[in-house]
Amino acid sequence: MRYTNCLILIGLLASTTAGAADLRVKVAGTSDRQAPVYLALYDTAESFETMDGVRLAVVKRWTEHPSVAFTDLPPGEYAVAAFQDLNGNQELDTNFMGQPTEPFALSRNARGNMGPPRFGDAAIVIDGEDKSITLELRN
Repeated sequence: MRYTNCLILIGLLASTTAGAADLRVKVAGTSDRQAPVYLALYDTAESFETMDGVRLAVVKRWTEHPSVAFTDLPPGEYAVAAFQDLNGNQELDTNFMGQPTEPFALSRNARGNMGPPRFGDAAIVIDGEDKSITLELRN
């Protein structure tokens, strides 16, 4: 009986992660190895527009390029944003026009035209296979 229950539990656990994949995000272009890099993962256009990331990560110290892994992602579209917090206030600083004044990057090197880019411009398709991307921080 215990053996059967164990098999059922293993089957349930396997079914919850079936098709899930990992997204490894490497960050290049860091200007200061002491300043942390913040990353956010978005899974919808709405979460991207409101900057309400479904998963967040921070890299505080590193020897080479910082990187994180967002694990067990179900198939779908995702966008990633990153910035380096040069002044330590835990937020992306902007100028009076709303343009970032600290190094930042978006997946697929998305850029807006007279405003922020759309989710579709930055979206990466996760289809059950692990992926790796590099974000190049820029001012």
